[in-house]
Amino acid sequence: MSVLGDENLNKGIIALDIDGTVTAEGHQMPSQVQLYLKHLAQTGWLLIFVTGRTFSYGWEVLKVCEFPFYYAIYNGAAILQMPSSKIIWRCEISPSLAVTLFNALKEQGIEPLFHTNIDQGNRCYWRPSLHSQAGREYLRRRRSFTTELWVEVEEFSFLENFVYAKVFDQFERLRQLLLPAGVEHSLIKDPLRPGYGVLLITAAGANKGSALRHFREQMGDDLPVIAAGDDWNDLALLQEADISIAMATAPQEIKEIATLIAPSSQEMGIIEGLEKAIKEIVKLN
Repeated sequence: MSVLGDENLNKGIIALDIDGTVTAEGHQMPSQVQLYLKHLAQTGWLLIFVTGRTFSYGWEVLKVCEFPFYYAIYNGAAILQMPSSKIIWRCEISPSLAVTLFNALKEQGIEPLFHTNIDQGNRCYWRPSLHSQAGREYLRRRRSFTTELWVEVEEFSFLENFVYAKVFDQFERLRQLLLPAGVEHSLIKDPLRPGYGVLLITAAGANKGSALRHFREQMGDDLPVIAAGDDWNDLALLQEADISIAMATAPQEIKEIATLIAPSSQEMGIIEGLEKAIKEIVKLN
């Protein structure tokens, strides 16, 4: 028996990245996409959104969804059942590992931001004094997009577990960072600054693919899985699926491992991609 749903009703799992997959203009979900996903949920598909965003930043997109869904946030470090926001799985960075990570980044001249989970206040800790003026202005711009509480500190206090850390810098510089054992990372394009990237750092064992794997285990290993994404941090997510969809804007390496290629999110291509994927699932069964 499925832990979180009725296996007699569930047709399968659909795991979706947010940015560049279900969003279009203004990084929002078009009404046509929302209505299509609502139809899938009403006809027996379990939907889980798997994102590198924080809870509140992702919620700005997903709050239009008028159906129950699951929500894997912080690049897969926590899974929530919505709309209750009940945490059903998590993998956090311990205080001691956070210290090790902080010291490793400091040696390389990198200043991170640390995030807590939603049951710990959904906070972002940052040290404005150690960012350049341009960096502070950029981060304050990002802060304006979310209701998450940003806490300005002079020194980091590692009194609680952190769910993940983020680093913003030039893409090529982030590719060369050396990180300590015990963590893993995903590098994505910064949607606000061409040539820049965002490095998402989680505890080892926390990524989009592992989140989908844990979710599938709880919902029923026999359920077919469709996954869709468009960036490097979606690689593990697509590899966990039976049918994988890469958006047309995805890096070539991501498209090469995908089962299907969908038109861009600006064309609401996820609808076409999911329709084709569902037909493939029907054939397999």
